[in-house]
Amino acid sequence: MDEKISIIVAVYNIENYIGRCIQSLLKQSYTNIEVLLIDDGSDDSSGEICREYAEKDERIKYFYKENGGLSDARNYGIAKASGSWITFVDGDDFVYGDMYQVLAGGVFESGLKIGMCSFQTFYHEAELDLKKAEAGTDRILKRQEVLELLLSPDRTDAIISCCKLFHKELFQGFQFPTGRYREDEFSTYKFWFKVEQVYYTERKMYFYYQREGSILHQRNVKKETDYWDALLERHLFFEKKELSGDFLCRDAEFCAMQLYNALFLENCSKEIKDEYIRLYKQQYDTCGMRTFGRYFAARYFTPLFLMVWKIRKRTKSLI
Repeated sequence: MDEKISIIVAVYNIENYIGRCIQSLLKQSYTNIEVLLIDDGSDDSSGEICREYAEKDERIKYFYKENGGLSDARNYGIAKASGSWITFVDGDDFVYGDMYQVLAGGVFESGLKIGMCSFQTFYHEAELDLKKAEAGTDRILKRQEVLELLLSPDRTDAIISCCKLFHKELFQGFQFPTGRYREDEFSTYKFWFKVEQVYYTERKMYFYYQREGSILHQRNVKKETDYWDALLERHLFFEKKELSGDFLCRDAEFCAMQLYNALFLENCSKEIKDEYIRLYKQQYDTCGMRTFGRYFAARYFTPLFLMVWKIRKRTKSLI
């Protein structure tokens, strides 16, 4: 099979990186592709660079839109895509030359509608281990196995929308949440309930650039609360799907440990912080006696933890 893959690239003020990204896509061994460059209102030379590439290669399509955020750019790209398959790449990242050949081969051979690989993070290209992109186990995962990934050290593999290949029909009735940070946390897990199985390779073929100015590294109240909202919304979704009590309990534990960070969130109103602390304790209530030690600490030692943290913070400010 040789079905077209639509590669959607969100672009916003990444003039120093977008060329590297585009070149990695044009060098793909799987050639039946279209690259949709969605310029989300850039005010640097990113748009000009994208237009130059579009003029040189007919597989590249350039679109400009007013700034609306990453989710809005992806939704725009989905609407413009003409391929049977859809994938996402952030404009400051790049991909291994055989990435789409491997993913397409996996889904075509197995007859599945989602393929995913692993990824490498880097600050400098010299840190990359290209051998990891060539090695790794390939297998078919059942839905429950994918869900287990969400609670494992490799959880990001099952969360991020990049490093995945989706059949276009899966996007019927789906949109990324606009106006939210951590859009993948809000959305990707829903795809696992649209299919029974997924093709998965542990080969690290997506190169995820850790840029200081990127959204990932910008800390603010909304970014943190959006993350917690996404986890809570996901947990409620799992409850409605009537997943096993053991899985729900472990997911509640994970939510609770993340919500614990609300105690230390700066520049946040007491009302908002108190609400997340309430939700944090509620998640531990969900876990019941199984996690009694953590539960006891969360319920009764939290004020002590908070007091010690405040004292240490004040001490540092006086030094």
